[in-house]
Amino acid sequence: MGVIVPLVIPGVILLLLGLVFAILAFSNEEPGIGICTLTIAVVGLVMILAGMSEGVGSPKTSISAGEYSVAFVNQSGNNIALGLVIQDADKQGHLVYYMFNRAAFEGVIPEKATRLTVVESGDFKKLVLK
Repeated sequence: MGVIVPLVIPGVILLLLGLVFAILAFSNEEPGIGICTLTIAVVGLVMILAGMSEGVGSPKTSISAGEYSVAFVNQSGNNIALGLVIQDADKQGHLVYYMFNRAAFEGVIPEKATRLTVVESGDFKKLVLK
């Protein structure tokens, strides 16, 4: 479930409560309250859909050509997890989590790598850790 839980679970609760109270309000012929509770239900539905489609916290799997500073390297089977320090416009570094298949790398994967070089030629990319 991971990161989607903060949006999905409250969204389900809002959706269910909004629908129940809307049904009760419309059955008692109170359209003003019914519309308010339907709005709550729609907000809940939006939260559910946003939480399921956002993928917040998932590792990035695509990277552009260039050189990057490496914070950590972790190899698990054919997957290589990298923590890269990406500079933003204010020259502050942010740790971004990437995951690539072992086949994308050239040479040995050093556990204490400090630099990642991404070379791009057409649709082909090769990653080199140093």
